[in-house]
Amino acid sequence: MAGTKIKWGLLLLAFVMLLSACGSGTKEDSGGSGPGDPGVRLLITRDYGEEVIVDRLLPVEAGWRVYDALLSAVDVGTAYGGGFISAIEGLESTGAGPDGKRWDWFYHINGIAADVGAMDYELSDGDFIWWDYHPWSLKSQVNGAVTGMYPEVFTRGYREPPEQVLIVHTTDTDSLARDLEKYLQEDQGIRAETSFLHELDEDLILARESPVLVLGEWHHLAQVSMLRRLNEDHDRSGAYVFYDEEGLWLFDYEGRGLSLGKGSHGSITAYGEGLGDSNPLWLITGTDHQGVASAVARLAAGGGSIRDTYGVALVADEVYRLPLQPGE
Repeated sequence: MAGTKIKWGLLLLAFVMLLSACGSGTKEDSGGSGPGDPGVRLLITRDYGEEVIVDRLLPVEAGWRVYDALLSAVDVGTAYGGGFISAIEGLESTGAGPDGKRWDWFYHINGIAADVGAMDYELSDGDFIWWDYHPWSLKSQVNGAVTGMYPEVFTRGYREPPEQVLIVHTTDTDSLARDLEKYLQEDQGIRAETSFLHELDEDLILARESPVLVLGEWHHLAQVSMLRRLNEDHDRSGAYVFYDEEGLWLFDYEGRGLSLGKGSHGSITAYGEGLGDSNPLWLITGTDHQGVASAVARLAAGGGSIRDTYGVALVADEVYRLPLQPGE
């Protein structure tokens, strides 16, 4: 069952995050990179990418680990004998403060939450490392995958490139799926295949053997019990969106929701089964066909508007970063 897997992923993440990082060094910020650039991109942010601290393209040396990339670019503090990143650029991991929040550093590699410490992940040319400083919450503990490291999540993958990407779509989004398939294959060199949703047993989504993108209007996708449960369990799945009969809800990282109503809205969200899931699930959906088309158009155009995000919502053709910031 999806709910059981998510619970186990939550327990694993809570344990591994306590043991998973490293480093020490202040170097100037020389700007970011784009997909396909040589070297390794190191992005360091806070509040789910809201504030950029460092965005650099680093040359890769043989045998480099995530730890080495950090040391070459920023000041780092460590704990537990160097096995845990306790501070980056002066921002320290904390216990619960006066506001009751515990702040920590979380990191992803090519769109996937790492299941090893920074000393244990070996880098190669083209990898994308993202460290973000934010408070612990139920949602933040299960961000097994993020949208903002696209297309690296499909071109580079976690530890090795995926052999293929599967696009599962509803009948009425066939042309959109073909557009996305064409972009991934012709522009990114990714082997992509499409399949109608009704032809695919949902167990193949649960027991994924490759990254899977599911594409369709929400009222159609909601007919699939696994996807419906994922939506209902948004607190435990790491998503910051929720679809109901009233339309689309967006959430901030403290769990407060904002209803957008029944307008034409779309969203792009990513899910992983705990840490190190090299076969993430992406949901590209919306309240209507236009909402889905707006989301697909951004992916097929290279994904620049979703870069460095945990997830996105498309509202009146405007991109909203997810999670929302408190008070937004």
